[in-house]
Amino acid sequence: MPEYIATLSISIIVAIVSARVTVFWALRRFREEQMWSRKVDEYAAILEALHVVKEEASDYMLETEENRDRSEEQKEDSYGKSREAQRRIQKALDMGGFLLRSDANTALIDVLKGIDSAKDQPKLYDQAGDVFDAIQKCVNSISAIAKEDLGLTGRWRSYWKRRTPHE
Repeated sequence: MPEYIATLSISIIVAIVSARVTVFWALRRFREEQMWSRKVDEYAAILEALHVVKEEASDYMLETEENRDRSEEQKEDSYGKSREAQRRIQKALDMGGFLLRSDANTALIDVLKGIDSAKDQPKLYDQAGDVFDAIQKCVNSISAIAKEDLGLTGRWRSYWKRRTPHE
């Protein structure tokens, strides 16, 4: 009889330890996936905001090159969207230490400095060109940083890239 009790107690202890370890691993993985999801959303929002600002600069440059005018309503709407996007970039920078890597924060600081320094240009067309260039540089940087931060450039990805035929 004592052998059965010893075997049963060992089995119960092993089951409890196994259950606790399994729950710990599951919760850890859940937290990691949630953080990954938050990072994806944050990088996507940043890239969307950068696109809006770049689009405003591009529209202004095209408008100037083609000698056409948008209506005041269109200009105000576009400018408002651009200002809101710049606020979103600033918000991402403020929250960046929490979700983003330090080099992503550096890229956002650089783009805001680039937008600010563009105001020193005497012509609006040149300002728009400088803003466009600063945004494009930041988009390239943030895209590369996001891919690396999210683990989208791992060895398996490069393996499959080599294995698939190029068109």
